[in-house]
Amino acid sequence: MELPNTLAEALEALTVARADAQAFETLTAEHTATLAALSATQTDLSAAVLAFQSLTAEHTATLATMAAAELDAAAKANAIVANLGVDPVAIVAADSVPKTKTELWSEYNALPVGSRNEFYTKHRDTLRS
Repeated sequence: MELPNTLAEALEALTVARADAQAFETLTAEHTATLAALSATQTDLSAAVLAFQSLTAEHTATLATMAAAELDAAAKANAIVANLGVDPVAIVAADSVPKTKTELWSEYNALPVGSRNEFYTKHRDTLRS
């Protein structure tokens, strides 16, 4: 920036500098407000993460308790069945999804030749469809 040669140029430069300073103050106020809002949002998100972690820990503990109860029930059921002279039955979770035809064929192809006949016999209906 060059030094002004006249008083009019100095006043004009001062007016421009004052406008720049006011614009800078306005931007600073806007950025300060944005920073405060972001800080509040970050605090809220941190609280939400802590709440989520707490719930996750609770649900994990509940699932572990339920799994233990399920294993205990399965063991008791197998003991009752064994007392009746019947071989125990594997209890499969209800949410287990049967393998697709493609998955079965890939598993079949990965088996050694000697095991393929037994595997095919076990999954014949799905493999033929």
